[in-house]
Amino acid sequence: MDTLLDVQSVSKEFLLSKHFLKSRCEYLTAVNDVSLGLRRGESLGVVGESGSGKTTLGKMIAMLLRPTRGRILYEGRDIWNLPAREQKALRKDIQMIFQDPFSSLDPTWTVERIIAEGLVVHGMVRRSERRDRVAELMARIGLPEDMMARKPHEFSGGQRQRIGIARALATRPSVIIGDEPVSALDVSVQAQVINLLGDIKESLGLSYIIISHDLAVIQHMCDRIAVLYLGQIVEIGETDAFYSNPLHPYSEALLRSVPSFEAGHSMFACELKGEIPSLTDIGSGCCFCRRCPSALPECFTERPPLRKINEQAMVACHLR
Repeated sequence: MDTLLDVQSVSKEFLLSKHFLKSRCEYLTAVNDVSLGLRRGESLGVVGESGSGKTTLGKMIAMLLRPTRGRILYEGRDIWNLPAREQKALRKDIQMIFQDPFSSLDPTWTVERIIAEGLVVHGMVRRSERRDRVAELMARIGLPEDMMARKPHEFSGGQRQRIGIARALATRPSVIIGDEPVSALDVSVQAQVINLLGDIKESLGLSYIIISHDLAVIQHMCDRIAVLYLGQIVEIGETDAFYSNPLHPYSEALLRSVPSFEAGHSMFACELKGEIPSLTDIGSGCCFCRRCPSALPECFTERPPLRKINEQAMVACHLR
């Protein structure tokens, strides 16, 4: 399976403060030297606690946020070093589904206008053909054509997320990034949207990056998993291997934090111990060392490289 998208040593820093009387500025590093690849036709899950840099990474890949350092290659082309015209054309190939289906939709626009926005921006269809294309997309997401003239407030949360999916599909992308695509929905509706996304992926041959803190969603939807902690990837592996044998102590802690209802297990989740370090003061060692129950002396002084353990997995840990 060939690599469609290649993220190479990408970092993103945000300026926190700038003092006129001081030459030094303070920065927050939201994503720190991240490298990963997305294979054609696969679903890659990105997991981690809130504040781990998942959404920032997704926005950089979706060309909504420029990286501070590093490269993002799509079909071999550096997406942030293309002429403006080529960059605009490329945006239709990488689309994003956002977490909140209400705030991501313009409340003053009709559904037809919302779904057709990408078609208009990229000049993909004639005006006379636009309505037919929107009707086709609404049929694909399971909404009747006669709802086209309605506005977002007239729909349920699940229906609004379906509209967001149709908007992402409008430009016929190859890659869709789902940023917590079902976390704002009721549990019963989550399953419907997850199944819809799965059906769409199979029928259209899409590649997904699914960003989520919900490990059950990731297990159901993804072929591989990348684990982020404080903006750094600590483990990447095949989904089945990750759930049966996590390699990084943080991955293990994440899996233990999920409530279990199996016989012989406590139904209550185990909480991660220790304070989460500030993103402005992670230190020079392993980003997880202050919370790791098995930390070695070198974990506090040397950052472990992300290295290949076997054909299915990579991990950044001195214990491996």
